[in-house]
Amino acid sequence: MTNLEFALDYANKGHAVFPCEPLGKRPLVRWQAEATTNPTTIKRWLKKWPNANVASPTQDKGVIDIDDDSTGWMDATKELSIPDAAVIRTPRGGLHYVTANRTKNPIPCSTSKVAPGIDIRADGGYHVVYGRTADGVYDWITPTKAHDDLPSTPDDLAAECRQAKRKGESPNRNVTSDGEITEGGRNDTLALLAVPMRRVGLYTAATLAALETQNATRRHPPAPPGAVASTQLLVSRYPPDPLNTNTRHMTTKGS
Repeated sequence: MTNLEFALDYANKGHAVFPCEPLGKRPLVRWQAEATTNPTTIKRWLKKWPNANVASPTQDKGVIDIDDDSTGWMDATKELSIPDAAVIRTPRGGLHYVTANRTKNPIPCSTSKVAPGIDIRADGGYHVVYGRTADGVYDWITPTKAHDDLPSTPDDLAAECRQAKRKGESPNRNVTSDGEITEGGRNDTLALLAVPMRRVGLYTAATLAALETQNATRRHPPAPPGAVASTQLLVSRYPPDPLNTNTRHMTTKGS
């Protein structure tokens, strides 16, 4: 299916769409004002930018964006209770669970406020629904659904997003009150510890040593051999922040 064919089909199911740059997420139009279901406009856009990625606003949705499908992050979805959601696999292996907000109370967008590694795309946001990046394609695991056929965003999830925004803090289910990493929170917590180190360009060996120390002292029993290294390798796929690093980095494959 071409990008144009998908955009027209998705719009016909009640989802406004707009074009983003090929291989990227940057909008090519003023999406907040111009996103549309109008086929004439969509055809004009995709004639001008035939390789544009297709995105959709999440104003009336609750898109649950899971960074990666590793065990720790996938375990977090067990609490969300979202049967029948439409699901997209992202180019980096993450998942988008698409639900509908049918209340008059907006759901705020959030980053790792529901749980580490889980973002919410809702009021004022958008997500890419078709196309590709340098890492691969956006792949629908389930068939696309008309907006009216989407399951409602879970009330407890929406409430937690609103509460986290009001408090300005993130509830953390992965660490006990005394600082011990919980059974299901190992990957999430180690990744959150690794990301700042990666951002400032810390050497791979130093990052791995720090994570192994945290695993040994805050996880009982500690994670099995190789699990910490796997988390470190996952985080190493993301490039260091150029504002916080010099021009020399010792990093693992994927930077």
